[in-house]
Amino acid sequence: MDLEDSQEASALSESTLVRVAVSPHQRELATVLAQNEDGTLLVRIPALWNSERTVDAAAVQAPLDFEMNHSGCDDAEEYKARGNLLFRLADFTAALQQYEAGIALLRRDLVCSVGADVLHVLPDQTRAGYVTDVNGPGEQQEMMLFEEPAAGESRMGFVTVDVAYVAGAPEDMTGVRLRDLHPRVDLSNLGTLYLYLALLSNCARSLSKKSLPQEALECVTAVIQILKYMVANERVSLEVVGQEAWNTFKTALANAYVLRGHIHIQMSKFSKAQADANLVLSRIDRNSQKARDLHTKCQRRAQQTERQNKRLARDVSRWVEEAMHRNGQEAPPGDGIVDLPQRPDPGRDDDADFDGSGSANGMHSEDGECNMS
Repeated sequence: MDLEDSQEASALSESTLVRVAVSPHQRELATVLAQNEDGTLLVRIPALWNSERTVDAAAVQAPLDFEMNHSGCDDAEEYKARGNLLFRLADFTAALQQYEAGIALLRRDLVCSVGADVLHVLPDQTRAGYVTDVNGPGEQQEMMLFEEPAAGESRMGFVTVDVAYVAGAPEDMTGVRLRDLHPRVDLSNLGTLYLYLALLSNCARSLSKKSLPQEALECVTAVIQILKYMVANERVSLEVVGQEAWNTFKTALANAYVLRGHIHIQMSKFSKAQADANLVLSRIDRNSQKARDLHTKCQRRAQQTERQNKRLARDVSRWVEEAMHRNGQEAPPGDGIVDLPQRPDPGRDDDADFDGSGSANGMHSEDGECNMS
């Protein structure tokens, strides 16, 4: 709700919590420090390293009710809904906090206990196992949902656990970060898995909006690895789960690949983004409009980058020629174009191991909803 009328604006006192625009497409929570005579407010923005800004009092928004009373809940679906609402308000920091709170709640119940079945997502593989010990204050610390973590630390990074693996070497590992473990569910509990993966995907969306693509990539890659594990090891297939559940599962996988493709574009890894789009179209849903849009966007952005590189090369060439002319030296022979080293692109990764048929329609909506259920 906008604080538009003068009565509400004038009522803003020191320490009042408000939501302010920090860019044309992003808002953050802030604390009022002072109200100026010209009707502006001096505010402090915690998410921007406690920076102080002057904003128009009539343009600020009131926080939502659950933000005002710092109310938690015992329902991960509710945290997801709160996060989606904040995402629509373009407050990606607050949305991320709600998504992480939902994940922490599910991890508390499904991961953070001795004997819990877990998946450990590693850079080169996903391993199944079970928790043998929880190190640290456990769920109490894990559930400090509204305490801002230290700089560079995730809200989900407090607790470590010891894991014994079902197969393979090494047989166990100690001190595994809880944030690297995910619940392992059977086919009768796919709804919980989809909720968990929706929260994780929406974390990736929020991190991407906050210009943190590497962290976003880690989140969405975990989603993909978990779904691929379900196909390879839990035997999720059309014959086992039926057409409707199979389509839902494929939708989740297509969503994740398309989201990862957009994050790859943000990181200027165009061949990887192209590979994600091609994989969806060739192996999951050849009619996916979302994947086609990703394919088109990738080509357009790659062409824009190529044009920018050529302009930069011409500018550098001109600067070199002018500098050499001022120094009485001849310009180097050739057409005047200096070849600049290009950023290496690792190319596509080997994710093309999922096959099947059927429909995988749907994608993350613009309001942050991850349509996995």
